[in-house]
This record gives sequence, structure tokens and C-alpha cells, in this order.
Amino acid sequence: MFWFAAQSLWVLPATIALASACAFAQGPDWPSKPIRIIVQHPPGFGLDLSVRKMAPQLTQILGQPVVVENRPGGGGRIAATEGVRSAADGYTFFTATNETLFFLPFAGAKLAYDAEKDITSVALLALLYPLLVVGEKSPVKQFSDFAKLGRPPTLGVLGLGGFYEAHGYSFSRALKQPFTLVPYGSKSPTLDVVGGNIDASLMFLAEAEGLSESGKIRIIAATDPLRNSRYPNAPTPGKLGGENFDLPGWAVLAAPAGTPAAVVNKMREAINTAMATEPFKSWSERPGSTPPPILGATALTQFLTQQKRDIAEIVKRASLKAE
Repeated sequence: MFWFAAQSLWVLPATIALASACAFAQGPDWPSKPIRIIVQHPPGFGLDLSVRKMAPQLTQILGQPVVVENRPGGGGRIAATEGVRSAADGYTFFTATNETLFFLPFAGAKLAYDAEKDITSVALLALLYPLLVVGEKSPVKQFSDFAKLGRPPTLGVLGLGGFYEAHGYSFSRALKQPFTLVPYGSKSPTLDVVGGNIDASLMFLAEAEGLSESGKIRIIAATDPLRNSRYPNAPTPGKLGGENFDLPGWAVLAAPAGTPAAVVNKMREAINTAMATEPFKSWSERPGSTPPPILGATALTQFLTQQKRDIAEIVKRASLKAE
């Protein structure tokens, strides 16, 4: 299972210091101008939160501004397409998730890029398990209440044929009836679930905790096979009588193929350093969250190889078909 593999790959950032920022800033070639990171999620949702939290540390470490640009839509296809078409000079990076690299290709999506040939994975950015949530006015108080609606419950997902649909499949198996998937492209389903336009959505902790604390949503279930420590009463699909996928949402920082290896290595070191510094470290380690493992080049390759195998099996079992 992935969870145990991730733990074995964990690299403890014992004495990583911001002193390394000077080495980056004094590099003779790179970086000598601002760096942009293209993020595939809408502002305030998913990866946007993590990357924007990390950007100030990266700016300090690299000695150049790190600018975040949002290109949501297409399950990450829009961001990845723009990323791979950018100059491979080390000044454009982009986020690539399990959908970008594996789900979409395996589910038969028509892509403007070759995930294996056009994308260089640089560093692991995030590893998170989503929560199943409903709006505050929803009659659903616990998972079994979905069956009492008298109709298939609606579930907002960011695109079809990928990560979110796989979790929808898992919850459908637990409910013994299908959720009706409502796909979203360039915006988040958050406003619609809060407003009651859809019955439920999948949400990561960074967004869910504030909405839960303010009473705008209720957390009904979790997908972390080890349970979410912040919400221990939120059952997993397996506990609900369904099928538990060990399926975290993860993302890497990626670069266009052909980006110089020295730049890739420096950026990986900068990302790993940023993740080990405050305030990013305390933010990522807050109760209920899953801090991403800090992986070197070899461990990152091992992680992606295992994920490729796992996701290929999930796509087959769930009969996922991309839009």
C-alpha cells in the first residue's frame, strides 16, 4: 500500500537551513529573473493554497520573485499544456497531479502532451486525502442519509475520468447506489455545495477546515485509510461497507522536458528546503493534514512508479473514461 511506502521514503529535514538561500541567490546562471508557477486549480482551492503558501519561501531561497498563475480546467490539461509548450529554460514550472500524469492518459483522454515524454517531474508538492462534505442546510447528517433523499445524490467533481470520479465510485459502492456526478471545469464546486445547489463535494482539509469551523459545511466522510485525526468520526468508504482506495491527491512541481538537469536539481532542493521551513512546515503539519514526504530524486522516481501501477489498477476497476 502506498501509505507505508511513503513513510519508508520519508526524509527527515533535520537541519535544513535558509542559509542555503544564499547559495541559490549567488548562482551565476539560474535564476536571474522571476519564475512563474502555473497552477491547475482555481484561486483558493486545492493546490493553489499550497503553492501560494510556499511561494514566499521560494522567493527568499531563490533570490527571485516566484509568481503563481492559475490555469484551471480540463483536469489539469490546460495548465500542463501551457507548461509543456513553454521554453525549457527553468523560468516556467507547473503543477502536475495524479490526474495530469496518470489518470487522464490511462482513462483515454485526448491530450496535447505526452505525459511520459513532455513532462519532467521536479519535486513532490502535496499529498492529501479529500473529505466528503455537504452544505450546512443539507438534510444529510451522516452518510446513510444520502439514501433517504429519494433520488441519486449529486456530487460535484473537478472533471470526469480521474481522481475525483474514482472517489465518487468508491462512495457509490459504499452507498449501494450511484452518486450523480456534476463535473466542474474552471471553477470549484465549493459555492454550489455551500449554497445547496449540489448535495456534496470532495474537499481537501486546507479549504474544508475554515468552512467547517464557520458552520458552512459538514464533513460526512474521509478517504484517508488511516482516518483523519482532525475528524476521527468521519468514516471511510471501507468502514461504510464499500471499497477503500488508498488514493491520495498528490502533485509534483513539473518542468517542460529538456529543462537543464542542474536547474531541475536546484529547484527540487529549493522546494524541499521551503517545505522544511516555517511557516509552511507548521501549516502542512496542522492536525488532520498529511504533510508531503520530502523526497530526493531517487525516492521521487520510486513514488511515481508505484503510483503509476496503483492508478492503472484503479482506472481498470472503476472503468473510468475521460471526457
